[in-house]
Amino acid sequence: MAAATQLSPHDSTTLALLFDPEASPSTNLTPISAELPPDPHFPPETLAALADTERRAITLADSAPQDALALLDALLRSHPQYASAYNNRAQLRRLLSLPPAAVRADLEQAVALARPRARLAPVSALQARVLSNAYTQLGALLLREGKEDEAGAAFQEAARYGGEVARTMAVKLNPLARLCGAIVKEAMRKEMSVG
Repeated sequence: MAAATQLSPHDSTTLALLFDPEASPSTNLTPISAELPPDPHFPPETLAALADTERRAITLADSAPQDALALLDALLRSHPQYASAYNNRAQLRRLLSLPPAAVRADLEQAVALARPRARLAPVSALQARVLSNAYTQLGALLLREGKEDEAGAAFQEAARYGGEVARTMAVKLNPLARLCGAIVKEAMRKEMSVG
């Protein structure tokens, strides 16, 4: 049996940075600001009414998904700048097995409406939630289509806005981490078989 292998502090740090997304200095979380309006497109009183309608649609989704879809369609016709509804309509369309192109179009619209003008500019908590959810759904959709690189990029964006599941998926799909993982696994296998 092989003797236990001791890693140098440098090797331990390198492995931690490769496989622990929390340890990575490249994980740029977008700042969330309580001072920003929840949705830059609507005043609070309008947003409250939109959110009520959206909640009704979500409640209907289990028992009457077509009615929920009609409610979200009407909401988006009257308020086409409401990012959160695009995200929820995309999820409903996905659950109804509607064409992936329609799901993707809704997710891309949700992202376009919720994304800040500058890449690392602060966002509201609502914007962060919409962006995290939309990018996570987009990543899952792309992964099902076999587009791992694009899916990884979408999951990485979701992680920037606080998506923990997306953060895990981004690390799993990172080609460098996979390559390094394979190299380390092979080296450990060889080390363990010596002796």
